[in-house]
Formats: sequence, structure tokens, C-alpha cells
Amino acid sequence: MTILFIIFVALLLPYRFIIRRANRQLMFLQQYNASRVSSDKASIIIAARNEEANIGQCLESLLDQDFPQDQMEIIVVDDQSVDQTAAIVRSYANRGVRLISLGKYEAFGKKAAIAKGIAAAAHPIIFTTDADCHFAPRWLNTMLLFREDMDAVFVAAPVQFRKEKTLLDRFQSLDFMALQGITAAGVSGKYLNMCNGANLLYTKEAFLAVNGFEGIDHIASGDDMLMMEKIDKAFPGGVAYCFSKDAMVVTEPAASWSAFIQQRIRWSSKAKNYTSFLIKATLLLGPS
Repeated sequence: MTILFIIFVALLLPYRFIIRRANRQLMFLQQYNASRVSSDKASIIIAARNEEANIGQCLESLLDQDFPQDQMEIIVVDDQSVDQTAAIVRSYANRGVRLISLGKYEAFGKKAAIAKGIAAAAHPIIFTTDADCHFAPRWLNTMLLFREDMDAVFVAAPVQFRKEKTLLDRFQSLDFMALQGITAAGVSGKYLNMCNGANLLYTKEAFLAVNGFEGIDHIASGDDMLMMEKIDKAFPGGVAYCFSKDAMVVTEPAASWSAFIQQRIRWSSKAKNYTSFLIKATLLLGPS
């Protein structure tokens, strides 16, 4: 019991430091507003598995971006779905959406899907997101201009849950809001590498320079924060956080208390894979 108490205190103290520092940092963060249209070209990669209920709305939201269509491409990588995900994506082929499928004997999972999508990408800037996400009309342009203005190779950005309908939804929104605040402050202040895979940008050059997911491909998760760690190590000062309402991505909360608890267990179990003690403390004791 004494040992557990010591471990708890050892984690609680740095987490208290994280919260206090995040509050101070957030006071000085300013909203980024895109003032022009980016000339960059981007490939948006969506790894999807059994997402027939969501993929159509996700694609409509991306196709409605206030951005030149000839400067963007949408690639959906079907991760061995057994529902109508692939068929729905094929119905968007005449609107420029590309479908790639992981074969039966290929590596599977989100990292494998993202890597295959990036290998097929025609453009130098990569976005990764999820099939249950919606996007503000200026999302793509805002992220691209921010990357250019900050001379960044990796950009994290805010994520929020869809409007609450139940007590569980409200609880998750509050929980997630705290995590997003820590993320915004930590990345902007250059003392925490945290992000969410639903809203990421990085250059294809940076991804290839760190050999993609090599070295972390055996870990079940880590397509977001572990990749962020790799790129930050290889490109010091190249990671940035786009603090902007226009860069916000909206996603779905967990559908049940059981799913929510399992999600938090998965997130907390990732702590051992990170080198930063502050991240370990946040994942183990924080809202994630």
C-alpha cells in the first residue's frame, strides 16, 4: 500500500505541474486566422475499417472544403472491412476520392493503412484523420497556411466531440476538453508532444526521413503521438500546434460507458511507450 501511495504521489506532482503550466500557457495563446489561400498541395489519408455508418458524411465534409479541388486528394485505405465501407467509397470515385485496400495477406491495422496511403499519395503534405470526423470548411486551408507560416513539418490541431446528447456525452466532452487544453498548451509551449490522430498534418518528407512507423509498428497504437515523438527528435523545432477554431475537427464520442472505459484503458496503457515522464503522468492520471 505504501509503495502504491508513493507511485501515486510521484505521478501526481508532475501532473499538477502540467495543469498549472497549461493554464498559464493557454492565457497567452492567440487564435490563428488564415488570411489567404495556400498554394500547397495536400493528400488526406483516412484509414477506415467497418465505417459504413460514417464514411459518407466524412467524405462530404472534405469535399465541401473551401479550397481548390485540384490542390487536394482524398485517399481512403480500407482496412479489411466486412461491411459496405469500400462500396460507399467507390461511389465517390467520380468526385476524385481514391480507394485503396489492404490485401488479405498484408499487414493490417491503422499504421499499416496510413503507411500504404502515404506511399500512394501524390502530394507533399499529408493529413491523417478518421472516418467518423467532420471538418470546418476552412480546415484544410487553415492548417496548410499555419504550417507554412510556422515553417513546421508536423502540425497538431484541436479535436472536439459532437454536440452532447446524453450524460455520457457531456462527461466525455468535459474530460476531452481538459486533455485538449493540455495538448494545446504543451505543444505550443514546446514541453509536451501530445496530439490526436483525428487531426494531424506532417510532410511526406519528414515521414520518410524517420522511416515511417519503423520501430513503433509493433505497438498496437501510436500512429499519432509516437510518430510525433519520432519527427520532433529528427526535426527539432519542427512541431507546432494550430490553435484555431477553423482548424477544429469534430468526432464521435464513445457510444457506451463500457466503450469509454475500454478507450481510457487503451490510452493509459500507451504510457509505457513514451520517453517523456510528463506524458506518462498525463496518460496515467489525466483525463485521457
